[in-house]
Amino acid sequence: MYESRSHCIVWHSKVMTFQCNRCHTQINLTAGTIFHATKLPLVIWFQAMYFMTQTKNNVSALELKRLTSVCYRTAWRDKHKLAQVMIEREETTILSGRVEVDDPTWGVNTQEAKPVVVQRTRCHS
Repeated sequence: MYESRSHCIVWHSKVMTFQCNRCHTQINLTAGTIFHATKLPLVIWFQAMYFMTQTKNNVSALELKRLTSVCYRTAWRDKHKLAQVMIEREETTILSGRVEVDDPTWGVNTQEAKPVVVQRTRCHS
C-alpha cells in the first residue's frame, strides 16, 4: 500500500484503486471512461483504437476480431463504443481556415445516379 497526504493506493487482487484519506472513497483509473468495468485488457482496447484510426477504410468488426484475437461479439461492441466516443468528441468541431482534402472517396448521388466525389477533410490550423 502506497500512502500520501491526500490518497493511498489499495490493491484489490490485480486492480489498483486510489482511496481518499479523508472520506475513504475508492476509485480506479478507468472510472468515468469507456474502459470502466471492462474485463478486456487495456492493451486490446488500445490495439482496437489503433486499427480503427490508422486504416484508410473502415474496419469491420470481423476484421477487428481477427486483428485483436477476441470473439466477434467483443469486437463488435468495442468498435461501436469507440466509434460513439469519436463521434461525441468531434460533433462540435467546425472546420475553418485552410482545409486540405485527403484521397477522394467515390460515392453515388441517389438523385442523379451519377458517381460523385465525396471528399474527406482534415483541418490544419
